[in-house]
Amino acid sequence: MTGPFRLANEVDTTGFGDTGMRLGDLDGDGELEAVFFQARDCHIPRMSAGGYRHEKQVHCVTAMKLDGDVMWQEGAPLGTGHWAMHEVGAAVSDIDGDGKQEIVYVTERDGRSYLRILEGDRGYFRKEVETGPNCVLQLCDIRGLGARRDILVSTFVNPIYIYADDLTCLWNCHFYGGAGHSHDFHDIDGDGKEEAFIGYCCVRADGLKVWWRPDLEPHLEEMTRAPHVDHLHVHDIDDDGRPELLMVAGKDLVVLDAATGEDRFIFEGTHIQTCAVGKFLPDMEGQQLFVTERRLHGDQAHIGFRGYLVDCKGNEIWRMEKAGYGRTLRLAGSEADVIFAECQGKKPTLIDGHGKIIQELDMPLHTYAEDRFDDGDTGVRALFEIADTNGDGKLELLGYNRTRLWHWVQD
Repeated sequence: MTGPFRLANEVDTTGFGDTGMRLGDLDGDGELEAVFFQARDCHIPRMSAGGYRHEKQVHCVTAMKLDGDVMWQEGAPLGTGHWAMHEVGAAVSDIDGDGKQEIVYVTERDGRSYLRILEGDRGYFRKEVETGPNCVLQLCDIRGLGARRDILVSTFVNPIYIYADDLTCLWNCHFYGGAGHSHDFHDIDGDGKEEAFIGYCCVRADGLKVWWRPDLEPHLEEMTRAPHVDHLHVHDIDDDGRPELLMVAGKDLVVLDAATGEDRFIFEGTHIQTCAVGKFLPDMEGQQLFVTERRLHGDQAHIGFRGYLVDCKGNEIWRMEKAGYGRTLRLAGSEADVIFAECQGKKPTLIDGHGKIIQELDMPLHTYAEDRFDDGDTGVRALFEIADTNGDGKLELLGYNRTRLWHWVQD
């Protein structure tokens, strides 16, 4: 199916590619490069990682131009064997404010976890510090520097650590109710320091709670382990100037006032795992939410990756079976956002605000691990980044797995 995107390039990354990739301008030329993190999940579930296998050792980091030219490589590639890797805690950013990009990631060595920084242009080792169990890394600004130069490290549940750009520990082994797969940050009181939204808690820069909502646990994903929130997003969805917290709670979508924690609405589901916010229908009030259900853990049958478009007050506009996880994308010259959707067993699609498929990308099917659902990716699926890599103002799609990088552009 033709559409706004065309495949501009396909690069063979066999030997060093993986389903952990980040983008950044490593050499300062104004264009983005790709950084691949080749890593292997822990072979057993660990209590320190909430019962997951997600602690991992990063074996190789490779920086590459988008045309396939390898800039540098740190470590020994894993090659083409079979292993599981479920995401990686990593970021590419100017973490120390010197005008150059650094590579920041968490790895395991001899049973211990380390937070490590490499120079972006050459891959040279900068520094590292021992940290707690790993698989999540996010940047924030709890010191009020005006840029996200603080580094949060956690598992897919608790505990939480935050480090300054020189790897001084700011938060050491904090625990917060409902802590889950990702967090969000926003300065809600105007003091220049971002508050952290973790689980069902809003937390000040000093680690103390602004508010917390343990009564929301029935809406969280439980999975016979710790109740936890899958994802959190801070957005002003009704355009009133006051941000809301979108708690993708794992069972339901819970929307709260970000500053006070007061209820806005609850969109009930079974295993709601993602939520994309955008102006998909420009004539409607506020923003719209594209919400996707995955399935119940332990069940053999999928819910179907059902997608819902929901208005800013929690009312369902339409639903689509087997829609997939969605992300927001604005096409060049358009006044409306579209949904970029990825679904197991289907090719990635672009969906407009009325639920119409406007393009299907011609590439291998999006699939998961073949052995067990929760063992992490074994290199057979493709993940995507959405970015303007050359500064022309047009967003591009970059799909990648262990053997390929696909680069889709708008004309």
